[in-house]
Amino acid sequence: MASIYRKKNSPFWFIQFIDSDGKRRNKSSGFRADDASQTAQARALRAQLEAKELSRSGISTDGHWDAWVPKFFERHCESQRTLDRYMDAWKWLGLWLQIRKFHSARDVTYRHALEYIDWRTAYRKKVAKQRVATRPSWS
Repeated sequence: MASIYRKKNSPFWFIQFIDSDGKRRNKSSGFRADDASQTAQARALRAQLEAKELSRSGISTDGHWDAWVPKFFERHCESQRTLDRYMDAWKWLGLWLQIRKFHSARDVTYRHALEYIDWRTAYRKKVAKQRVATRPSWS
């Protein structure tokens, strides 16, 4: 995904994107960060580059999570262990999003994120053995 950022001691926005060869590129946008109208132009340029990335990679933009989240992780995780950990965490989050019927990031609010944390910490897995509390024999 394309992004804009600033470099230290530079008045310009820089853009990071993936080019048509699939290589990650960093370049100056030529738009000044201290000018609001040029900042808007830099953001528009970032959006254009991101749209090109999505169309080249075949990632669906129709809002379905499973259409782009695993591919995003595969592209951004540098090690297999990191990818495995992200995918494990995604299983829980994906389950919660499916239960709540959220189909895009636009649907999720801060309050929903707090609800997810409560749901995740309270969720009980089904296990084969269940521990039975026993009283000590001396009572």
